[in-house]
Amino acid sequence: MKQIDRWMLHYNEVMDFLKQHKRRPSKYTPENRRLLHWLKYNKRAVVQQKFTPEQQRLFGELLEQCRQVQRLNQYCYVSDRGQQLDLSFDD
Repeated sequence: MKQIDRWMLHYNEVMDFLKQHKRRPSKYTPENRRLLHWLKYNKRAVVQQKFTPEQQRLFGELLEQCRQVQRLNQYCYVSDRGQQLDLSFDD
């Protein structure tokens, strides 16, 4: 198996996880930790420009998917359009 094939395998695993669970992988759950480490490693690799243009495009889509399911805290979520939804109960 070539490196690009392994990268695509992990990419598909993370995308499936995001679509199935509607959240990002957690560092607190052992079965999710591998996916989280892959995401973090690849964020650094993008900055260091280690990717082909196709991988950069795919990883950009993956990060956009991560942003759509991002939870800021228990009272504040990010909407589908990337705007912060204020769910505070201030009078």
